[in-house]
Amino acid sequence: MIDASERIVRARNAQRAYFEAGSGEPVVLLHGIGARAFSWETQLARWSNAYRVVAWDAPGYGHSDDLPHSEPETAEYADALLDLLDTLAIERPIVVGHSLGALIAGTFAARHPQRLSALVLLSVACGYGHLSFIDRERLFATRAGDLQAMGIAEFAQKRAASIVSPHALPEHIARVRDAMSSIRESGYLAAMRMLTNGDLLAITPNIRVPTLVACGSVDTVTPPEQNRRVAESIPGAAFALVDGAGHAVYVERPDELEACVLPFISSIAKRRS
Repeated sequence: MIDASERIVRARNAQRAYFEAGSGEPVVLLHGIGARAFSWETQLARWSNAYRVVAWDAPGYGHSDDLPHSEPETAEYADALLDLLDTLAIERPIVVGHSLGALIAGTFAARHPQRLSALVLLSVACGYGHLSFIDRERLFATRAGDLQAMGIAEFAQKRAASIVSPHALPEHIARVRDAMSSIRESGYLAAMRMLTNGDLLAITPNIRVPTLVACGSVDTVTPPEQNRRVAESIPGAAFALVDGAGHAVYVERPDELEACVLPFISSIAKRRS
């Protein structure tokens, strides 16, 4: 269970929902395209012993309003994050993003470098903006068609097992499925459009904050070589591999993930204290 309460605020002109627990150095968690704020329940429970941990529901997810139009750019999600941080009086957090959340987090770091102290990118989705328009549209149409044909529940049921490793426990698959089955179609399709047109590797050389990139060794959604390439493109970034984990590394291997992420977060927090 999450030892944190869901909160709702007005950030600029939009409603934003988030979970918060703990106090101290702020750590902000950004979920992936098929997840929710509560997907971070393990990290909210554990990391809040030492930090102020905030996990948002991205625009279009949970009780967070959609963005103003249905085909947003990555920068609009990054700016929505800035609005939430302003509302919560969080000046320079450590920002942790998973998958699509990593794309948002990286964009935020490049766009608002003065508003974070460090960056953790997990199972990084880079976006498909480097592909041709025709290929991007084909990708979007396939995913959107599956969602609309199946409905949220069946879509989540069919995709959940691909998000973890072949050796994942049933409870891990269930957690991924339950989060995915709670998404809103409008929010998912907007995020998919953003992912289709985004291109993280085009901006990673502009990231100038301490950065750690980590992923599971058997991640087939965002493979290790892709994550390693992201790390190599960011000046001074470190790379870590979590043995045996699939894409949902923070769900499936929280202990092993903490072993590489928490020392990094601690080093940043000590530097700022």
